[in-house]
Amino acid sequence: MAGVCVQLAVFQWLAPAFAAYSGASLGVAWAGFALYVAWEAIPFAILGLVDWAIRRRCPRARWWLFAAAFVGVEWLWPRVFPWRAGAPQVEVAWIAPLAVLLGPLGLTLIVALVNGGLFESARQRRILPAAVVLGLLGATLAFGAFWSSQPASGPTVRVGWVQPGVVVRSGEGSEEVVWRALLEGCSAVGLAGGADVCVLPEGICPTRWMELDPSAKGPEVARWRTAVAREQSALVARLRALARAARAPVLIGITRRWVVPRGDDQLEVVRRVNACVLVGPEGIRAWTGKRRLLPFAEELPWEGLRAWIPQAGRYSSSPDDGQLEVFPGGAKAGVLVCYEATRARPFGANPPGVLLNPTNDDWFQGLGPAQHAMLCRVRAVEANRPLIRVASTGISYAISGRGALLVYADSGPASGVVSVRAGTAQTPHTRWGEGWAPALALLALALPLLAGRRLPAKIEDAPENAPKDGI
Repeated sequence: MAGVCVQLAVFQWLAPAFAAYSGASLGVAWAGFALYVAWEAIPFAILGLVDWAIRRRCPRARWWLFAAAFVGVEWLWPRVFPWRAGAPQVEVAWIAPLAVLLGPLGLTLIVALVNGGLFESARQRRILPAAVVLGLLGATLAFGAFWSSQPASGPTVRVGWVQPGVVVRSGEGSEEVVWRALLEGCSAVGLAGGADVCVLPEGICPTRWMELDPSAKGPEVARWRTAVAREQSALVARLRALARAARAPVLIGITRRWVVPRGDDQLEVVRRVNACVLVGPEGIRAWTGKRRLLPFAEELPWEGLRAWIPQAGRYSSSPDDGQLEVFPGGAKAGVLVCYEATRARPFGANPPGVLLNPTNDDWFQGLGPAQHAMLCRVRAVEANRPLIRVASTGISYAISGRGALLVYADSGPASGVVSVRAGTAQTPHTRWGEGWAPALALLALALPLLAGRRLPAKIEDAPENAPKDGI
């Protein structure tokens, strides 16, 4: 019941957002949300069973074994949105750097240990749990203070960003309104002195990119090739104008479509990618795109669901590595499109120097934009890389690799230029990941089973020959 209540209170915005994005009816969306709530409530039931075993077999160790179990279940349980209980701590300057060592699960561990230890000390009138967790918290704060005071070692780069305050969606404004908002934002970046790159939101380009698929065959291909090239040329001209206005190459979110002719006057889309294109004043420089798709929205686990959610599952993963050479001196930018930035270590052990997160959160309501933005913020701290997040209507921000908030835009039109230090070195978390988490999970699950006898729940209930201090 606790798991159900938590999901209903925190993630109720998912149902209307899913309906708006996928084309599903509200009835189907709320039915899907009910299944989501049931799935996400199962870890709470597992934790309840583990805690019951711990209280019976190892009650004195409950405060730290439960914390270990909590982390283990978070690590093991597959989730659509990889929410971590410790994620909000990324906004606490001296606690967030713990993610450099242990990742987002490390933040969960410190939250669970501190709360469990203090509760145990108050309930059982024992000093040891409180002393241990306060010492651990003090060490965490000391490391955070030390880490935050260290100067960044990478080169300084300038990143422009544009939050246009409008979105591209059927029935909401014309293409020219969006183009005008983008041009105004890019012009503001140019007036601020330009940048090494100017980042625009996910999918904000009003005109979709179209190209003939290599599989296209037939006598009509030559004619269509000319027509497609004409459309491409017109679109590139408008993108080049944005780059000239920004005095920088622009990275803009765009739907990239591959088509094949079907008859004399029709084109069929055979593949779509949620892409980003880097365009300079001279033309297109590079493409990248979304590599990890959002389940039940951009991709479907089985085709039978398409009858219920007709607009879902239309995208393919981008085959590239998400890294672009955009900065002087060879520093690379890593592009994380929307949902990609919610996953730990998206670039493995060697992340690029600067992380860019173009996104569109206009589908979300309520707590959705803030929750999504918080998950993305962890990526900067764990990798010690600056991250610039650019949303169509907010929330946009820039955060340093040390976790300091440099720029923040909530809603409405906004733009600017931010100078950040590109990261260079690996962190313990990017190098080794979260391999420590399964060890904790194994300990939490195995120790209650292997305990030889039930320990007394309270010190005063212990037999006379029992030790007076425990784990």
